[in-house]
Amino acid sequence: MAADAGAARPHLLLAGGGHSHALLLRRWAMRPRLRPRARITLVSRSGSSVYSGMVPGVVAGLYSPEQAAIDLRQLCAAADVRFIAAEVRGIEPEQRQLLLLDRPPLAWDWLSLDVGAVSKPPPGERGVKPLEPFLAWAAGLEAGSSLTIRGGGAAAVELALALRARGLQATLLLRSQGLRLGSPAANRRGEALLRQAGVAMRRQIDPETDGAPADLACTGSHGPPWLAAAGLPCDATGRILTEASLRVEGSERIFASGDCGVIRSAQRPPSGVWAVRAAAILAANLERGLRGRPLRRWRPQQRALQLLGVGGAGQPRAVALWGPWALGPSRWLWRWKDRIDRRFMERLGGTRRAMQTQAPMACRGCGAKLAAAPLAAALAEQGLIGPAEDASVIGRCAGGALLLQSVDGFPALVDDPWLNARLTTLHACGDLWACGAAVESVQALVTLPETDTTEQRDLLSQTLAGIRSVLDPLGARLAGGHTLEVATVPA
Repeated sequence: MAADAGAARPHLLLAGGGHSHALLLRRWAMRPRLRPRARITLVSRSGSSVYSGMVPGVVAGLYSPEQAAIDLRQLCAAADVRFIAAEVRGIEPEQRQLLLLDRPPLAWDWLSLDVGAVSKPPPGERGVKPLEPFLAWAAGLEAGSSLTIRGGGAAAVELALALRARGLQATLLLRSQGLRLGSPAANRRGEALLRQAGVAMRRQIDPETDGAPADLACTGSHGPPWLAAAGLPCDATGRILTEASLRVEGSERIFASGDCGVIRSAQRPPSGVWAVRAAAILAANLERGLRGRPLRRWRPQQRALQLLGVGGAGQPRAVALWGPWALGPSRWLWRWKDRIDRRFMERLGGTRRAMQTQAPMACRGCGAKLAAAPLAAALAEQGLIGPAEDASVIGRCAGGALLLQSVDGFPALVDDPWLNARLTTLHACGDLWACGAAVESVQALVTLPETDTTEQRDLLSQTLAGIRSVLDPLGARLAGGHTLEVATVPA
């Protein structure tokens, strides 16, 4: 019988690995007392996210992709947050479920959304967001090749200059007569830089009537379509409308920050600047919400300084844009921008270095098995002979085929119960496949921590779903099993 573990802990689910959530994890890792008293899970499509401020530098060859990668797994481990690698495909607010691609939904009590934005390029054109596939594509472009970029904003200008610095021939397709950098001074400075770099510009090009598509479209971004489909309040670009507290309008327990959200009373353009500065108020209000305390209001500053990098290795420079003013390009502005970007990554990387000073994690997969010598000795003392194969023959079926049986198990390898169950089941099936057998039925032994019943239910449900993700395609059945509860021993 399960012990009474007390009241259920609320489940705080962080959907998306954007800058706000990354800084949130760093805050909890460095100052554990600020971490809310809840079960916390981060869901992201991959174990790392790209720092947007360094993307043009990566394209220009000034940084490696690794230098611009935020290690979400390490941040989660340092902050005692469970990490799940999955693609979010929707929300059911009434049922409090986050829908995932190719795996069962996750239940939540509180939800924070920092899922970024997506490009909506014209048909046949490639967009910039999500950033990971764009960077993979850009890395394969060869010097001397030509490409066209649709757009006249900061992203289009910066990427055109970055690609030109790598030796590509770039042409900008402008929908209007000029650039859209925020001020006449910035537009003049941008056009001068493009001319000096040899980037051609074609003006008043309508994507619906200009014929052939561009290679790359930098025409703005939108919130993922599933946000509006879930019935959340969104603006014309699909970004979630929030209160000044970052709480989603009309939702008591959903928050949004980064490129996927916008404060209705203080609307700002999508930018990593706002995502970074929203992290502190998001952290405070998640904790306050869980405690039932009043939320804090935030009014982001009206303007943000933009530092645009221009030029490649050997001659990097930058331009500063602030409201109606434009300054540069100059080397010292580049050094300033470079220092800001590296300092941001240093803040997040400090958590990684702190973890690397700890003892390395021991392998608890196949390496958790008993060594051959004591195993053979114990069997010999009892007059037993260990099986030479991965499975034992226990009889014959009606048609004469051999009936095999095997047993296997792993300690938890990862903190994602669905993935851990899938890995364990595949490994167990492998013992039968190695003998040429087909898997017909399985019994499972699942060990759960001593915790509240709600958490145990969620862990068991995700574990069984992970087992079935292997068995169902095989036509095999989960025939039963057993559960165990293990008390957590204080360190």
